[in-house]
Amino acid sequence: MNIILVIKDNVIVNRIVCMFFVILSGVGVTILYFNDPRIVKFYPICFFRVATGCNCPGCGALRATYCLLHGDFISALKYNPLLVISLPFIFLLAITKHKRFGPWLPWTVFGILVSYTLLRNIPCWPFIILSPPAIPN
Repeated sequence: MNIILVIKDNVIVNRIVCMFFVILSGVGVTILYFNDPRIVKFYPICFFRVATGCNCPGCGALRATYCLLHGDFISALKYNPLLVISLPFIFLLAITKHKRFGPWLPWTVFGILVSYTLLRNIPCWPFIILSPPAIPN
């Protein structure tokens, strides 16, 4: 009897936590929709870029998300092509059972992120295409 109550309590707690993150995400998306990160300066800076001078895999992702929210697919690709290309896969992962993908998934994602980071920091064509455009001051 106690085990059933604990399971039901965990389900309720999980739903409350999930609802909290959905609401928090909605607030974040709303703030991003109305505040262009290329203009507004209250968004956080990339500490990896400040420390190393190199682009991390997430550099340009906020600007790309802003462009996607406004339907500008081409600009989003210019800011962070990996994010734009991986969104359908992230959505697929979110709606399916994670156990189905197996233990290779984290290693694959890690390999893609490391490769993307290395390639987008090579300062010659065609790799320069992977780097986001500079933010005007």
